Parts: sequence; structure tokens; C-alpha cells
Amino acid sequence: MKKLFAFVLMMITAGHSWSQSLSIGSWQTHMAYAQAIDVFESKQHLTVVSNFGVFNLDTKDSSLTVLSKLDGLTEVEISCAAYDPQNDAVIIGYKNTNIDIIKANTIINVNDILKKSIVGLKVINSIDVIDGIAYINCGFATVLYDIAKLEVKDTYYLGNNGSNLAVYNMAVLNGKLYAATDSGILEADYSNTNLANYQNWRKHSITDSIPTGKAATLMAVFAGKLAAYVNNKTLIYDGQVWRMPSVIYQGGAKRLMSDANHLLIVNEIGVTVYDANLLAVDIYTSPNYIPSVRAARYDKKGQLWIADFYQGLAKYDGVNKPYAATYVPNGPYNVSARRLAIKNGKLIVASGSVGDNYTNKFIRNGIYTYDKGVWRNYNYLNYSVMDSFYDFTSVVFDNKLNKEYYGTLWKGLLEFENNEFVKNYSFHNSTLGEALGNDGQYRVSGMAIDSKNQLWVANHWAEKPISVKKANGTWQNFEFPGVFGELKYVADITIDRNDQKWVVIPASNAILVFKEGTNGKVVYKKLTAGQGAGNLPKDATEVFAITEDLDGRIWVGTNAGVVVFYNPSAILQFGADIDAQPVRVIDGEFVQYLLASETVTCIKVDGANRKWMGTKNGAWLFSDDGAQQIHYFNTSNSPLLANKINDIAINAENGIVYFATDNGIVSYRSDATNGYEVNLDQVKVFPNPVKENYEGIIAIQGLVNNAEVKITDINCKLVFRTFANGGQANWDGKNFAAEKVSTGVYLVLATDYLGVETMVKKILVIH
Repeated sequence: MKKLFAFVLMMITAGHSWSQSLSIGSWQTHMAYAQAIDVFESKQHLTVVSNFGVFNLDTKDSSLTVLSKLDGLTEVEISCAAYDPQNDAVIIGYKNTNIDIIKANTIINVNDILKKSIVGLKVINSIDVIDGIAYINCGFATVLYDIAKLEVKDTYYLGNNGSNLAVYNMAVLNGKLYAATDSGILEADYSNTNLANYQNWRKHSITDSIPTGKAATLMAVFAGKLAAYVNNKTLIYDGQVWRMPSVIYQGGAKRLMSDANHLLIVNEIGVTVYDANLLAVDIYTSPNYIPSVRAARYDKKGQLWIADFYQGLAKYDGVNKPYAATYVPNGPYNVSARRLAIKNGKLIVASGSVGDNYTNKFIRNGIYTYDKGVWRNYNYLNYSVMDSFYDFTSVVFDNKLNKEYYGTLWKGLLEFENNEFVKNYSFHNSTLGEALGNDGQYRVSGMAIDSKNQLWVANHWAEKPISVKKANGTWQNFEFPGVFGELKYVADITIDRNDQKWVVIPASNAILVFKEGTNGKVVYKKLTAGQGAGNLPKDATEVFAITEDLDGRIWVGTNAGVVVFYNPSAILQFGADIDAQPVRVIDGEFVQYLLASETVTCIKVDGANRKWMGTKNGAWLFSDDGAQQIHYFNTSNSPLLANKINDIAINAENGIVYFATDNGIVSYRSDATNGYEVNLDQVKVFPNPVKENYEGIIAIQGLVNNAEVKITDINCKLVFRTFANGGQANWDGKNFAAEKVSTGVYLVLATDYLGVETMVKKILVIH
């Protein structure tokens, strides 16, 4: 399958952010390019392959261009790559064994291995290119692919009797083809036309002065010699015998790479370059011995470039000196993203993750922010205060005091102000308690701020699992007898307009609802399945999401669909109806419950009170009552990076919806924004003017909530009429006859809160 693409020029300055001009219905990926795993010099530029995308560096002007799934790559998680100078092609191997070939502004997908049923380990270990043939070294065999003819040429099963055998590298030297495998080094005549027959391969043995039966996991040819990593040692083969030169540092090689007459031995903290005589001519060690080096290559001018897992592409400048420069497209530090929040248009990402029963995964990626088109990253690599903090799981804003709080599953809570660390809260200065049986771990799993400017914290697995930081800075915690069993699990907190706190109780089909009384105590209830007990879905085993909509209703997502509390203000009253109701969707003659067969991981509400729902199988948009499906996105029909949606955040000002997935963040510009009580003085129209080649939707923002909008020509002849989605009206540039309107100036008339119609904007249309 071939796809044409154009590399997207990275605009680093905030004023040129693509999101500012993202048209309605368009997508933008926010990939992590810093985790570089390889670098190649092609005919035009340096190509850098990261775990989650590809970018090019033009060394003449230092400009960067990027390529991601949105631009045509088939997958997201890249495991290895290679360059074919004969065809000027980059071959990308993915974690799931899919393959893309980037050649002459075309992406060719090669899914033969992906589709093939394999007995054995189905992974791609590496890709070697020899004479225009890609040797795709897998956990079961080596697959040969002809890059010019775009076809599979052969498959080498090299185990005993032609069985599966993991191959790690292939190399040619002096008419011999060598394979580094799980059972050692194999050799065959390169000219033999039947190398698919395992009997045509000879295994190197003790007579070759090599350990027998030991895995050979790396291999490279340089200066007429063969280097291999066998039994955790780097050995050199001269065509007769193997030896282990004493001049080579045996410090745990991760890559053996060759360049002209050089052997480059890469370990995680550096690169050592040996010449043809095995003299070390270049030695690089990463700053502070950070294990970040993944590959290194010389360009035609003799400049050494390093693929750095934390900094992207690095230009090396002398022995043991810092990098001369680093190059990486702007983006989040990593693809991991658990929770999203937006403050004044700035997106903040809590990058951590949780294991089963909210155990630690020890992710150190920290916090990412995205503001005015620029990503900034805060973690242990650039912010020393975050060195001992793992698994950032939640974020909340204190708008009155302009503070941000970040919750972790390791050392409690961090308070930031103006991007500066203020304080860490744990046992010594708050009521946060240790996770039972886990000394020194203060697990913050959810946070929210109420109308009194009090910060409520879900303290997972603590003896008293809910704490509050009051407006005066004092703390108090709460126990809730009868709600929890032995395991006091709590997660996300939602605070409704009545200051009632709704707490997810993970690993159970239950919700805790409580509110402070006038006497300082709390009134609370536990909601579960069953009539009179909360009526959560009877088939559910876990609650994942709780959200209040614009009408004050509480929507709950479970692993068996969605229910709604239509009268939440009475939930804590004695004798009140506390049962949630399922959302009934009519499909022809059948009535179904909303997403009853889906695990609903998050629910968010847009400016038109519509419901965005994330699941393990993609994202849905439903009407305000949930009865009508408007959109359904998954990895097959959209640029979503993974079907499992961890969280959703909506920028209410411009309608951009952000999706956090296991493979990174992607955004979509929707057709709804927040409405206002009166039409804004500066109503925004995008695009304006509407040029002849524009085929998308024209957005009119800043309107009264659900305003009636009329479009007329300059003579006040009505050409279009609609209602705003929240504060945004949308026009396709056509009249009532579905014809494109003529070139000219058009007037936008909208009602205000009194129902008075006024002209709010002019639109210039050019055809």
C-alpha cells in the first residue's frame, strides 16, 4: 500500500502554531520525537528515527521536518530502522512487526510479517540492508525484502531442520554472509541461491575460536573485519579465527555500528570509535552518565552524530565535551499521558500511569505543558526537584491563587506557582497518609477544588483516604466508616455545583458521594448497583469516570456503559430517589443502553453540552442527552494513535479536543465552543477571508449560548440560517440550495440574550 506524503515543516515559534489555524474537523498529532533510536545520512538530509516518529535535519539551515502517523506512517511504536543508499530509502520496523518504506516522498506499507501467522517470537530485532535487499531479522527467521521491486524475496529459517531461530543481524564480508543468532554465528556463501536451506549454513565453533552455543546479538563489518557481540563480549573475526582484543573496552555493548573504516561500539552512556587498527579515536560519554545513547554515525564530512534517547539528534564536538548542538522537533517529552487539564488555553499533561490496583509503574516522565503551540517538559532531567517523583497521575488548578497541584503515586503532592516549585505535601506537612503496607509511599490518585477554594485529595490506600487542604492552609482527613473494606481504594474526584464530592472507588462498581456539613462533619453515601442503592449497571465491575454536564447532571462511565444521575442535588437527602438511569438509544425497532458493551474510561462535556466519551475501543461524541451519535473515532478511521483513551480535555475557547492515548496525544478541532451571556464585541470568524481553495467549515466564535445565526449577502438577502453549538456557529459556505455562494461580503446576524438580532461580523468570500 503506497501513500504520498509531504513532510510538515516545524514552526517552533508560538505565533505560528498550527493549532491556531487548525480547521474544523482537522487533526494534529503531538508526538514525542526526543527518543531517538537511529540516524542516517540520506542524499538530502539527516533522517532521525525516534520511537514514535521520524524527522529530518537540513544541515544547511538547521530546519526540521517531521513525519508521523498523521502524515502517512502506518503505526506509532517504532522498534528499529535502516537506510538503503542504493534506493535512497528508509525502512521502518514497528513493534507489532508492521513495516513502512519511505522512498521518494512515498510511504509503502509492507505488512507481510504482520499478517502472517507465526509460531514463535514475532518481533523484529533489526533490519540490515545489503545490495538493495532489506534483511528483516526477526524472532523466528530473517525475511528478505527487495526494496526496488517492493516484494518479499525469501525467508531464512536457520534453526535445526529449518526450524525457527531468532536472528539479530546479517552482514556480508569477503563473499560470505554471516548471521548473528540465538545459537551463535552462522556462515554461508553469499552467492548461494538456496540460502533458505539451513543445511547451506555453517555454525562457527570452537575451531573458529568462538564460544559455541552462545547467542550472538550484535554484528557489524568494518575495515575488512567482522565484529560480533557474543556471550556479552565484543569479538573480532579476520576470516580465520575470532579473538577478543584487549584494547576494546568490554563494557556492555548495545549496538555495533560501522562507518567506512571505523567500528562504533555504542553502550547506553556513550560511544567509543575504533579505527582499522582498533585504536580508540573518539570517545563520548553522556553528561552525568545518563543512559541515553542509542546510535552514532559519521556524515560525509566526518561529523559524528548521535541518536540520543532524551535529546533527539545530537552533534558531537570533541572528546568528552558536551554536545555542540541538539535538534528535536517541539513536542511532549514522552507519549505516556494519563490525565489532561486545560487552564486559560494551556494544556497540562500528567504523564504517569498506574498498574493493577493502582500500584506504581515508576514512570519518571513528569509533566508536559502545551501553550500557544509550544510544548515544555518538566521532569528529573531538567528539574532537579522532580528527581525522586514517579508516576504523576493527576493535575488540578487553583485559579484564584494561580497555583497548580500535581499528584503522584509515590511521594504525595507537588505545588507549583508560575512554573516554579513551591512545596511538596506528604506526611510531614499534611494529613496525607502512607499506602497501607507500603512505607514511604503517599499515593495521590485524584484531586479537585471546590467553591470555597479547598483542595480535595484522593489518598489511595491510606487509612483515611480523603484529605482536604483548606483555604487557610490547614489540612483535615476523613475515614468514611462502612464504605470501604480492607482495601481503601480511591481515585478521581469530581465536585459538582452543589459542592458535593463524587469519588471513584476503583476495582469496584461503586461511588462515594459526600459533602461537608455545617458542623464540620461530612454526610456521605456509597452508591452501587441495584434499585434504591444507586442503580449503577448491574453488569459493571468498575467505575472509571464521573462528570457533571452543563445542566448539572452527573454522568458515570463504567466497564458496562453509561448511567446518569438526573437529580444529583438530592443524592444525600434522606428518602430521596438516588438511582441513576441508563441512557436509552433507539436503533430502529430496538432500544439499547448507551455503550453498554464498552468500557467507558472518561466523559467530557463541550460547549454545546455534548458528551465526548473515551473507551478502550476509541472515542465517541454524543448529543447532549446521549441519544444521538455524532462521531465515532478509532485507529482505523482517524489519526487516533491508539484505541484506548486514557483521558479527554476540551479547550472551550476554540473547540479543540485533546485525546490522551497509550501511544501519545492527538487533537481534533470540533465545531462547538463555550457560549456567552452576550455576543462578544470581537466575534471571531475563521477563516476570514475565505479563499477560493478553502473547502472546510467556516467557524463563527464568541456568540451567545445556542444563538440563532443568519448569514445574508450585502443586500440583506438570507443565504443561510443555523444555531450555534454553544458559542460557535458553523457555515459550509453554501446557500439553501447547497450551492457555493458567490464572491462577496456576507453579514453575520446573531441574537443576544434578549433575543435582539444584531450584525456581529462580516465575512469576505472569494471564489
